[in-house]
Amino acid sequence: MRLFVLLLAAKASGLAVRLNKLLPGLSRRKADAAIADGRVTVDGVVADGRTPVERGSEVRLDGETQVWEAREAAKADLKSSDAFLYLKYWKPAGVTCTSDRNDASNVIARGGFDDLDQRVFTVGRLDKPSTGLLLLTSDGRACEALLRPSQKKEKRYVVEVDRAPTADDLRALREGVTIETVAQRDRKAKPLVARTKPCEVRAPNAKAPRLLEFTLTEGRNRQIRKMCAARGLEVVSLHRTHFAGVTLDGLVAGGWAPLSAKERRRIDAALADR
Repeated sequence: MRLFVLLLAAKASGLAVRLNKLLPGLSRRKADAAIADGRVTVDGVVADGRTPVERGSEVRLDGETQVWEAREAAKADLKSSDAFLYLKYWKPAGVTCTSDRNDASNVIARGGFDDLDQRVFTVGRLDKPSTGLLLLTSDGRACEALLRPSQKKEKRYVVEVDRAPTADDLRALREGVTIETVAQRDRKAKPLVARTKPCEVRAPNAKAPRLLEFTLTEGRNRQIRKMCAARGLEVVSLHRTHFAGVTLDGLVAGGWAPLSAKERRRIDAALADR
């Protein structure tokens, strides 16, 4: 009876949530099993899952902090009247840009997007080790409007490489290097060997010469890693900070939110121009 009262109070106040809803990447059944196995703690104490989790509580699964509060707040901000959802997500390393439920690292489950009212998908990709900004939407027009090369939507990345690049390296990266990628044509994957388009590449911090900032308007598969490899540079980390006028502002790693009004206007303008 006491648990029933707690659940009703939590639901009415909006200040607490059932623990098994706060473990993205796990189904409710698997979340319940993880709780029963003692793998989940709330504020440092092994949880039994019976008491709703209060705002401000720290939830950990196998010692890893869950970004649950920002995610629940983002869900509350969604407007059910919106024809389409547009979300921005700070992808952590280890999350795969696939909706395949057979892949435990899939972005839909790991990001907590699997219980939304609308099915969402990523606009473009980041590879599994990379971090930073991903756009997700339920609007099928978005990929053409934002990813088509003729739209020239900027994507900005902070990239750490294994050695300080020379002036010749930076010049070559800016002007374009020849790389091999895979292009999808007629639903078939075909190798594409071509020179990259000119782009902005700079080393913004003289005290950290291995940190580079890339701004691209094309999006070939693993492009930055292959561009760097063409100059004998190995990418240590890759983090996207901007895409089509959308930024990570207001997010924490692993968190997501609806686009701001200003960001949404930029997307709407791109849709109108497609």
